[in-house]
Amino acid sequence: MDEPFGPLDAQTRQIMGNLLLELWTADRKAVLFVTHDLEEAIALADRVVIMSAGPSARIIGDWRITLPRPRDIAEIRMEK
Repeated sequence: MDEPFGPLDAQTRQIMGNLLLELWTADRKAVLFVTHDLEEAIALADRVVIMSAGPSARIIGDWRITLPRPRDIAEIRMEK
């Protein structure tokens, strides 16, 4: 999914993120989720990959996310 929550307001974005987590928990299928929101990526993912910009993009960072599940996006955003 390429920036699927980008055009949404903050409240709807949080609801949709939590819904995606619920769906993933039920199915456990792989999801490729593209976002520029690092907090959103950390809340949703088990792994975050940072890529360089441009047509010859490459991976410049790769981190495993070890936060326990279930996760709540609002709680993760508040823990700064």
